[in-house]
Amino acid sequence: MNKQELRLLIGQKLKNLSQDEIDNKSKSVSHILFKFLSQLKIPNKLIGCYSPFKREVQWMKSASSDYHYAYPSVEGSEKMSFYLEGSTQIVYPKVLVIPGLAFSKNGRRLGRGKGYYDRYLSDKNILKIGICFNEQVVEEVQTDEHDVWMDYIINENTVFKGNE
Repeated sequence: MNKQELRLLIGQKLKNLSQDEIDNKSKSVSHILFKFLSQLKIPNKLIGCYSPFKREVQWMKSASSDYHYAYPSVEGSEKMSFYLEGSTQIVYPKVLVIPGLAFSKNGRRLGRGKGYYDRYLSDKNILKIGICFNEQVVEEVQTDEHDVWMDYIINENTVFKGNE
């Protein structure tokens, strides 16, 4: 299945989820995510993250106050930077929680097609954690040479080790 076909398929699966399902699944993903993060030694407790769209994991509703958060912003049409929450300070987190439309169990990610994360991550040594719902985990995601793989994928059921 090509990227466009997979985007349509996953988009339809996400549209079929009720708000209650999204909320419940998001709580489960968040629980697993923060349990996983608590096992890591994260410099300055700084995590790069994202503000979720309507049909993405709503992890922010249960965000832990144990961490500092940095959110992405895109300048121009290409460059993405992370800003410390509530400030204009650019920061360089060593751990990123990354959304996507689809993920394979081995860490391949299908984004929305703009390539912001791929460009940002292309020259950085960062732990990459993709989070999603079970409906977004597929056997295979077609990738191109420039696509960056995730180190881990977390959904409401488990943690998958990527890059294998």
